[in-house]
Amino acid sequence: MPFSIDTFRQYLKMANDKYAKHKDSSMSPLERHLAGLHAVGATQLPAIQALWGAVPYAKQTKYAGASMYLKQFLPGLVDATPCKPKMEFESYKVAKGPFAGQTDYLVRAYHRHKLTWQSSNGHMGSLANVGTREQVTHRTNPAAAPFHAVLCGSIPLTFTQGATTNAGADSGINRDDHSIGNPALILRRPLTAGSVIADQVYQYTTDGTTWLPIPGATYEIEKGVRLQGGNLVFYFRKEGTNNRLANRFHFEVEYAIGPAITTTITRIPVPPFSYLPMANLSDHTSRIVAQRQ
Repeated sequence: MPFSIDTFRQYLKMANDKYAKHKDSSMSPLERHLAGLHAVGATQLPAIQALWGAVPYAKQTKYAGASMYLKQFLPGLVDATPCKPKMEFESYKVAKGPFAGQTDYLVRAYHRHKLTWQSSNGHMGSLANVGTREQVTHRTNPAAAPFHAVLCGSIPLTFTQGATTNAGADSGINRDDHSIGNPALILRRPLTAGSVIADQVYQYTTDGTTWLPIPGATYEIEKGVRLQGGNLVFYFRKEGTNNRLANRFHFEVEYAIGPAITTTITRIPVPPFSYLPMANLSDHTSRIVAQRQ
């Protein structure tokens, strides 16, 4: 049988015989939306998910009978989705050692960032059946000028990283290392100004197949070469894309570009972040442009 708003309302009143008699309940927006639908199915899931996920956990528990009835028609409906994301620059590490004929060469720098989120119903355990990942899409070829065609050639135009199924979002956290090889290695010679921009979108899934953006968790990542103080410098920037927020996340640093390496290099090592010691950002960058959390 198809979904019946009358049956749904019966479940609401079974849980609370005074439901919505004198004032709106937290379930009222969902009830009104369902009452206006001709059918309940997969195409209606996004709007229904937003309304059900906004109901506080205690009320969801109280009206469990109504939700179980609704979920018969919407298998992908979950009790909560990630919300209120917050991006932070967390830590900085560098990999140094014998390389390219030098004894203590800075091979790679890691700018670790941390994204945290909350649960739309206020209960993190409700996100156990939700997965999260990041999707990164470069707007142009990441191995094009000003970058080294060979040493940057393995960077994909687009990729995803994180969960592959609908589980794990109850952790409430995701980390990105954002590592870069020494600018002297990854840039073409002669040096020219230019950059590559990538769009980073954090997503969630309730069924392991359909991925939707986490509201407010979209960032712009830019790497490139520009003129600063009369010299060409390398820069790395990560910034929130919500222009309506005056205090949106913004992290940006510059590095001096050392002399070209004469040794033939075909690959830049990527040591695991966990194996490296902590470092001070100011010790290895030429300028900290922005570090707004």
